[in-house]
Amino acid sequence: MYDDNRKTFFKNLALRVHDLLITEKFYTRSRLSMDDVSDRLEVSRYYVSHAVNNYLGESFVTLVNELRVKEASKLMKAEENKKAT
Repeated sequence: MYDDNRKTFFKNLALRVHDLLITEKFYTRSRLSMDDVSDRLEVSRYYVSHAVNNYLGESFVTLVNELRVKEASKLMKAEENKKAT
C-alpha cells in the first residue's frame, strides 16, 4: 500500500504532532485547530490528519480533548491538595 519512505514520513509526523501538543502544551490553546498545527509544522492539514488518525490511533479532536481532560484533572487534583494543606 504505502512504501517505506511514506510510512516513515507519517510516523515521524505523528511524533512531531504529539511532541508539539505535549511539549509546548499546544492543546491548551482555546481555539486550536488542525490548521494551527499544520501551519506550525509546515505540512498540509491532510498530512496531519492522516498521521494522527493512522499512527496515533485517534482523531485530532479526540487527541486534543483527551489531553485537555488530563490537564484539567491534574489541575483539579492540585487545587484539592492545596485546599487540604
